[in-house]
Amino acid sequence: MAVSNDSKHLSLIDAGISNIWSLSLPSYLESLNLHGNHIQNISNLSHLVRLAHLDLSANQITVLDGLEKLESLKTLNLSCNLITSVDGVSHLRSLQRLDVSYNQVRDIGGLAELGFRHSQLQYVSLHGNKLRSVAHVVDSLRTVKSLRHLVLTQDGSGNPICSHQGYETELFSNLPQLESINDLDRSGKFNSTLDNVSFIPGLEAYLDFLLSSEKEQSSQESVTPQSLITPKIDAVMDQFRQKFLHGGETSSSMGLSASSPPSDNGQHTESMRKILSDREFSSQSLRKERPRARVGWQSSGEDSEPVQDVGSDRDGVMSNRRRKTEKSHSQQTGRSGKGARGGPQTQ
Repeated sequence: MAVSNDSKHLSLIDAGISNIWSLSLPSYLESLNLHGNHIQNISNLSHLVRLAHLDLSANQITVLDGLEKLESLKTLNLSCNLITSVDGVSHLRSLQRLDVSYNQVRDIGGLAELGFRHSQLQYVSLHGNKLRSVAHVVDSLRTVKSLRHLVLTQDGSGNPICSHQGYETELFSNLPQLESINDLDRSGKFNSTLDNVSFIPGLEAYLDFLLSSEKEQSSQESVTPQSLITPKIDAVMDQFRQKFLHGGETSSSMGLSASSPPSDNGQHTESMRKILSDREFSSQSLRKERPRARVGWQSSGEDSEPVQDVGSDRDGVMSNRRRKTEKSHSQQTGRSGKGARGGPQTQ
């Protein structure tokens, strides 16, 4: 069976597979899930040198072989098979978690060999099997100094050994490296430090991705942002500032002229301002008072053409404008002349 998959994680759950040899597995695989098939023998895995997670649960496996080359393997799930002896795992020095629950296991002596190879095994699940001797368990696990958690019973499924009163105390006494048995620590409390999440296939790569993204983001935030170069916008802003400053100076000078004592130049400036103000007022009045053009219809035979009749109101508005302008000008002229003569003298 050709496997078309570019991912590092391959899942073939309940795929009806009876022989691993029928699969064309890419060598870059990091996790492989073959749960719920009809596999009897472990084979065709020696080229998966990067494989870290292997799930062969719920198959028909009886013997553990074909795992010798999987030196990168971290988790191995062999639960719900027909295994009677745990051996063939002595070369799995990177193995951290082993699940052989719900089998027919009577012998776990093969784990002792794993201990001599400085293994990293931390968690072993053996519930739902046929282990009967506390001494056998101690002898098989004494050399595995990295072992921290051992499960012999769970969810009502245990081993014959679990019927021995005080077996947990005996195991704790002879295996000092253990932190928990059946998820309980030495004081009988639930072990909250037990981590069952870190063994999820693909989680480690995802966490590495998150950490690298966070570091990249923090490094980008630490870099001082460069100033944006906008020559055209800067030129326009300079012109606006100059115009604003010039306008402010003009307004200041006009304010000073209005508040200064009367003089010839000051009176002249004041007169010009009045004239400009009156002209602006006249223009506004003209715009407000200008009547709308009346559109009439003059009939000439068969054809009729629209004729605009503005009327005489326009002439009246223009006359009113001229009178106001002349009056304002005469008042300014008279005031300036009086100022020039210095005003009436007191005898």
